[in-house]
Amino acid sequence: MTEYDNIELRSEKTRNIIRKVPSELVTGGTVYILLLLVLLFVAAMLVPYPENIRAVAIVTSVNRQSIQADAYIPFRYVNRIKKGAEVCVELEGFAVQEYGYNYGLVSEIKKDSLISQGGKNFFCVSLVLKSPFKYDVLPQMQGMCVMTVADKTVLQCICRKIDLLLEGD
Repeated sequence: MTEYDNIELRSEKTRNIIRKVPSELVTGGTVYILLLLVLLFVAAMLVPYPENIRAVAIVTSVNRQSIQADAYIPFRYVNRIKKGAEVCVELEGFAVQEYGYNYGLVSEIKKDSLISQGGKNFFCVSLVLKSPFKYDVLPQMQGMCVMTVADKTVLQCICRKIDLLLEGD
């Protein structure tokens, strides 16, 4: 028999620690952390996270029922804009706080109208803004339009980012 056979595998202190039941603080803390993670997950499933695009809009024609405008959108969004998508436009000189937005729809997507400016590429989208208008709108007025291209939840956005990271490897 060698001297290694007489080595005690666990000391008395180690056996006491293993036998001891965790305190209520430890088990309760674990439950609270798990509950917090579940609540964060549920919140991420319910909280909306819309993806909006801001673009320059220029009024092309005005009549009593509607305004026609063109918006110039970065080309990277060319496949994300849909005909009939809702748009809100703020025209220069008419603050949203006082006059509100002009609402409308995307009437036409001109994918072939590539415009290069400042090293960036844009395409044109035709907009039809609905009445009533709270002020006189003139052709060639400029403004900013906002379009929602994706109306997802926080969890869907996180999962999409993870998928993109995994695909890159």
